[in-house]
This record gives sequence, structure tokens and C-alpha cells, in this order.
Amino acid sequence: MWVICGARLWPVLLAALVLYAGAAQADNRPAPVLVDSLSEAVNLGSHLSYLVDENGELALADVLEHGAAAAQFAPLPGDAIRFGYDSRVYWVRFAVHNGNHTPLHLYLEARYPLIDHLDLHVPNADGTYRVVHAGDRQPFFMRPLPHHEYVFPLELPGRATQTIYLRLQTTSSLDVPLFLSAEQPFLALVHDTQWLLGLVYGVIFGLLAYNSFIFMTTREKAFLYYVLYLVMTFGYMAAFDGVHFRMFPEAVTWQQYSIYVCANGSLVFLFLFSIDYLQLRREAPRLYRLAQGVLALNCLSILSHLVIDITLTPRIGALIGMVSFVIALFIGIRRMLQGYRPARIFVLAFTVFLVVGLFTLLGALGVLPIFEAGRAWVKVGILLQLILLSLALGDRINALKEQRFRSRQAAIEAEAHSRATSEFLARMSHEIRTPMNGVLGMAELMADTQLGRTQRQYLDVISGSGRALLGVINDILDFSKIEAGHMELENVDTNLEQLLNECVSVFSLKADERNLEFLLSIGPGTQLAQQVDPTRLRQVILNLLGNAFKFTEQGHVVLRIAPDGDDHVRYEVIDSGIGVPESAQARLFDSFTQADVSTTRKYGGTGLGLAITRQLVELMGGAIGVDSKPGDGSTFWFRLPVTPARHPEHLAPFRRPPLPVCRVLLVTDRKVMSGMLAREMQPFQVRVHAVESTPAALRELKRGRAAKEPGYRVLVVDKHLDERSGLAVARELGRHVDLAHTEIVLMIGLREQEDEDILTEAGIKTTINYPLSCAQFRESLSLVLQVVEAEDRPVASVPLADYSHCRILVADDNEVNLLVARGMLKKLGVEPDTASNGLEALEAVANASTPYDFILMDCEMPELDGFEATRRIRALQFGEQGGPVIIALSAHVMAEARQRSLDAGMDDHMSKPLSMNILQQKLAQWTAGRTRD
Repeated sequence: MWVICGARLWPVLLAALVLYAGAAQADNRPAPVLVDSLSEAVNLGSHLSYLVDENGELALADVLEHGAAAAQFAPLPGDAIRFGYDSRVYWVRFAVHNGNHTPLHLYLEARYPLIDHLDLHVPNADGTYRVVHAGDRQPFFMRPLPHHEYVFPLELPGRATQTIYLRLQTTSSLDVPLFLSAEQPFLALVHDTQWLLGLVYGVIFGLLAYNSFIFMTTREKAFLYYVLYLVMTFGYMAAFDGVHFRMFPEAVTWQQYSIYVCANGSLVFLFLFSIDYLQLRREAPRLYRLAQGVLALNCLSILSHLVIDITLTPRIGALIGMVSFVIALFIGIRRMLQGYRPARIFVLAFTVFLVVGLFTLLGALGVLPIFEAGRAWVKVGILLQLILLSLALGDRINALKEQRFRSRQAAIEAEAHSRATSEFLARMSHEIRTPMNGVLGMAELMADTQLGRTQRQYLDVISGSGRALLGVINDILDFSKIEAGHMELENVDTNLEQLLNECVSVFSLKADERNLEFLLSIGPGTQLAQQVDPTRLRQVILNLLGNAFKFTEQGHVVLRIAPDGDDHVRYEVIDSGIGVPESAQARLFDSFTQADVSTTRKYGGTGLGLAITRQLVELMGGAIGVDSKPGDGSTFWFRLPVTPARHPEHLAPFRRPPLPVCRVLLVTDRKVMSGMLAREMQPFQVRVHAVESTPAALRELKRGRAAKEPGYRVLVVDKHLDERSGLAVARELGRHVDLAHTEIVLMIGLREQEDEDILTEAGIKTTINYPLSCAQFRESLSLVLQVVEAEDRPVASVPLADYSHCRILVADDNEVNLLVARGMLKKLGVEPDTASNGLEALEAVANASTPYDFILMDCEMPELDGFEATRRIRALQFGEQGGPVIIALSAHVMAEARQRSLDAGMDDHMSKPLSMNILQQKLAQWTAGRTRD
């Protein structure tokens, strides 16, 4: 009977449902959800209608069936709640019909964890509504079910239809897929979701452990940055999946901001990784600066999250993220186009990352659907990007191994090349220096003979050309030593002023010949007692001065030093020469390079001088550069760190006599010199006033007397002022002005001399030579003003010593070298014995009736070379007096050659060409304590 009644009632029920559905459609309501039996989760999108609460003022009563706003509900456009970044309040409703006689236990799922407020209103049996609050603004333990997303358990009575309301508001993307499912489909979904999360996070932790181990092994910064990027990516994905809410159930504020902090943090470490992985700092400075800008932008974005309104944070974060992705991909493509092989996988990984980021952003804006399948693809994309970057690191390790292998191979080849080069240069030096010894040695001996004017001129050309050739050889050898890393510096206490004056004196004669203003300027406060390598510093300064004189035909050359900060000194060589084009300045310090091809023909030179200068300055811890304009002169500068002398009290100070307070009138048209003297004499209480003509000097002298100012204590007159004789100028000034209390000094060229009677007749007390430095000017003033006694004046050079008491043997297979050595020794009072090879030298020593005091031993000779001859001589018995002092004569100047001589038993080493000064120094050094009666 029940079956028959039931059969008769089914058509009535179906008709009623159809009428209900039609009424609902007529009332602008989507059809209710029929839940007689649910075998799978149902997407509620097509069953939803929504209402926008602009000001968030509507209550539940306002949106219920007969409420004031009930008529404003409209069907949902689409299959999910998808409104993008919209912080307004939304009301959503749907109807559920249970056609069974028994109640159903259902689960309502909001599959998006980043919702600030989600309030569910469910009807009770008596027609009232109960509310369930959820959202990430509440602690995790207050959720209806402990799930990383929002799940609401529902119980629907049998044979009943209920209308359920949700109130939604969030500062994140309002993209909330709603699903309704029975218990079995829900449990199956939970299982699948946990499996996917476990897989994703398992891969991340695996990559994290592997790359952490690699970093601990290799200490490569790229692996460290990648590991930190993995950590921040895990944080981002965990926040996106709602896992943070389970990890930090009480940290509500952190739940709000964690996804943005982790997203920007991952970009920070990703760009740090990119900088190191793509080697931007060293190989692509422009891309490096671009990457630094993106880094700064993301760091500012992280800080901005703490101060700006939470509603703006998602938009700013999404925009900065997309810009960062695009720039990272651009940087990778540029490096790939530049030929950097590891950039290929990097570009592929970032392409995936960009697609994923674009997909996420468009979903967040509500353009594309982001529901369960979409979020799963996002995870797959991020995992693929992480795996590709890990593979890129592996590829980089292989590239580094290959690079190290090539570096080792290159080092081996470079060492062999360096060894071959050194041997070649040593041989070349020997072959060139041997005949140069004859050229320069005989020229030095000939200079002491009676020669005519033409002969003297020819001899000067020979000597100058020989020294120029020797300079070229020395430049090449120095360059070779620096390139091979064999150049070693020494640090000794040095008086800089004395060293600089020595450098100036080298070019004084050349400046005088060209009538150039040549000056040394030392700025006040310069630390003059320093630890430096005086040999190399002198070489640098002389190279720069030589370069300045080479290209300056008229005008001036100035050597100036001054403090550059607290811990550096700046050296400048300033000239008024031809200048250097800007296009040539960048390569000016390269090897074998000059500013113009024609420069070598006109001015000579190898193009090595400035290259060696740069390398020496860098070896001393400094920097070098040039400022120049064509036709407007050049300023070559270098700066070196200051290391104060350890024992400045042991340095022989350059003479700085105390000067009385006085005024000096300088009559010269050399403007650079007069300006420098006026500045640098002020600390010594000397006021220098310069005028450029005789009338100007007369006006100044008369003006001072009329004003009753203190008179000029010293009057310095340039001999070549206005093409007039300085003597005539001095006489004219003496006729018009009383100079009884003024000392007159005539400034003349270095090679010029004046008769003392003529000077006295003109009232001139003494002369000083230009070019001059401030120190020389001070010393001249002290002499004029009788501050320094006559015995303190510089003495003449020491005459040649007499070594006639010494017995010396010279062993050399070259007749010219023997002739040079014999000629120099004769000037020292010695008539030497000679040997043409090592065997003859050994026999001469073994058979000598009177032992030799010195043996000058050539190293490379036939029959028996100098090394083996020395060993055999040392094996002879010489009694208590000991054997002779053996000094190597070698055309090899490398450090290895000197050490080889000492290892063979020689006492000292002299390089060819032989010089009288060096020879005398060596004999004086070794004679002490060995003189016999």
C-alpha cells in the first residue's frame, strides 16, 4: 500500500519541485542544490546569488527573504566567487534541498585560505539563524574543522529546503570556490589534497637538504642564496595553502602579512642568486646595477607592508612581483646572448616562473579562474622552476670544474711560456748588454780624454743613444718581471723631499736646454718621512717626467705632490704639451700602446713606460690616471697610501734652514714658477711678490717706500726677462731705487755662468739656477741671508779613489769588455791581470805568487764558465788570509742570475754595461778589512 501511495505521490512531488524551481527562476534565484545523494563534491557557483554591501552596514535581517535588501541579490556571473582585489562586503546565498526522509551530513568548503572574514549563517529548526565565524583574522583553533582551508559541517533535515547565507570580506583576492560534498567525497578530497601537499613540500625539502649539503661542501654563495630562496618559497606556498595558520595558530597578524613578506623575500634571494650565478658583478656591470635596483625595490616593498594600508599590500606586491619576473628574465636572456652558457637553463626556469606568476596574478585580479585545479598547476609550475634552477646549479658546478681544469691547464702553459720568455729575455739581455758594455764603457773612458767640440758632440750622441737603448732593454725586462709576478717591493724609510729633488735634478739640464719652466711643488701637510720602495717610486716619477718632457716643447712641466685625504698622497706631473685625445686615454696605460701611431715615429719610445708605471703603482697599492685635452697639456697623476717611516729620526733630513721674516721681490715672467714659490714660501714666513717687467718692479719698489712698508730683503731678477739682460735690469733698478739694504740675486740657467767681477759691479751678490724647487729656493735665500755658514754648503764630488794596493784579475772572453774593465781600473790606479776563459782564470789564481784581492769573473765563457771556475777556485787552499773576493760580471740582470752567482760561491754581482761609479762602490764595499801592506 505504501508502495502504491508512494508511486502515486512521486509525480506530484516532481511537479511541485518543477513549480518551485520555476518560482525560484521567476524570483531571480538560481535553482537550489538537490542533495538526495552526493557521490562527489558539487561546485555551488551556478547555484549562488550575491549582493554587494558597499558600506558593510547590512545585517542578516536585511538580506533575508523579506528583508529590505533581499531584492538586490543577483545570480553569480560564473562558476565561482571571483571579484579580484575588492575589499567590499559581499553577501552570498544558495538553497539546498534534501529529498530524502533522513537528515544528511554535508560539508561546505571555501577553497581559498586567504579570506579575512567569512561568516556562515545557517537556519535552525525554529526558523532562526545561527552564525559561524571564520577567517584568517581569527586563531586557527576557532575554526569549525581543523583544516588549512575553511570547512563547515552542515546537517540538512530530511524533506527540507534551506537557504544558507555567507558574508565575505577580504583584503586579498576575492576568489572563493564554494563546494558542497557528502562525507565520503570530502574525505577523498582531503586525502588527495594532503597527498599533493606532501609531494610538493617533500620535493622542496629534498631540494633544500641537497643544496644545503652542496653549499656546506663548496661554500659557493649561489647555493646559499638558492637555499634561502627555497625557504622563502616554502613560506610563500605554505601561506598560500593556509599551512601557516596551523603552524602559527595564535599569530593572526603574521597570517595576514606572511604571504607578502615571503613572496618579496623569495624575490630578494632569487636576485642575489641571479647576481652570483650569472656573474653579473664582474662580467655585466650594467645588468648588475639593474639587478641591484630590483633588490632594493623588493626590500622596500617588504618594509612598506608594515606601514601602508593592508588593502594596498596585495596590489603593490603583485605589481612588484611581475616587474621583478620580467626583469629577471630579461637579465637571463641578455647573459645568454652574451655567450654565458649556464644562462640557458636559468632562462628556461624563469620563463616557467613568469608564466606561473602571470597565471597567479591574472587569477588574483579575477581575470582567470583560480580554483583547485588552477592552484595545483601553480604548484607544479613552481616545483618545475625550482627543479630547473637546481639543475642550473649543477650545470654551473660542471662549468666551474671545467673552468678550473682549463685554469690549471692555462697556468701550466703560462708557467712554461713564462719560463721560455724569461730564458729568451735573459739570453737577449745578455747578447745586447755584452756589446753595450763596450759602447758605453769606451764612451765613458773617452769622455775623460781631450776631445774637440765636434768629437765631443759625436760622443754625446753615442752615449745618449746607448743609454736610450739600455733604457728600452730595462723597460722590457721590468715588464717581463711584473707580468711573471717576480717583481718584489721593499719598504724602507725614505725622505720623499730628497727623493723628489733627485728626480728633478735628472731633468734639470733638459729643462734648461728647452727653456721650460720646471718646478717641484710640495703641498703643505705632506708626510715626507714614509716607508716606500724608493727605487720603484723613483722609476714611476722618472717615467712620468720623461713622458712629459718628451711631448712638451715649450711652456712648463711641474712635479707636484700633496695630501689626498688622511691616508694617501697624490703625485701629479703637469705639462703644457700636446695633450692626449680622450679616445686614447683609456688605452694609454696598455702595453706597447701610444696615443697615436705617428707618436712613435716623431717622439720615439716603446709604449712600455706607462704600462710599467701603471703596474708598479698598482703593486704599491695605488691608482693612476690622466686628465688631458689635446693642445692643452696633460696631468698624469697617481695616488699612493701613506705608511709613516718607522724611524724618521734616522733619516737625513733635506736641508731646511730657518729663515727670518722677510719679503722677496721676484722679477720674472715665468708665471708658473712665481705662483708656486709665492704659495709654498708662506709657511716659512717669506712673502714672495712677483712682477713680470722692469717697470712693474720699479713701481712696486717705489710704492712700498711711499707707503713706508718694510722693504724687500731680497730682489731676485730673471736673467732672461723680456729679452733683456738681468744685469741691465739690476743696474736700472739700482739707479732709481735705493737698494742698500736689499740683496740682489740673479737667476740664470743651469749651464750659464757669470763673471764674479761683473756681478759685483752690478750689485748682485750671487746667482741661483733654474729650474728650481721650493727647497732650492729656501737654501739659496739662507745662503744670501747668511743663515747657513759657508762650511755647510754642498761640497764637490769625491775624487776617484786609489786602489793601486789591490791585485785584481779580470776574466772575460770578450776583448772589448777586457779593454773597458782595464781602462776603468787604470783610472783607479790598478793594472789588472786578464784571462780569456775560466780555465785561464783558475790557472792564474792557482799559480799566482801574490794572491789576488779581487776577481771580476764573467759568467759565460768557453772552456770553463765563470760558475764552475768559481767553484774550483773556492776549492783551492788560501790559508788564513782567505780567498779573493769574486764579483760576477754578467749581462743577465734577472734576480735568478744574481742568485745563481751567489750559489756558485761568488761574493757579489755586477751587471753589464760596466759603470765607473758601480765599480768603485763595489771595490770600496769589499776593500774594508782586506787591505795589505
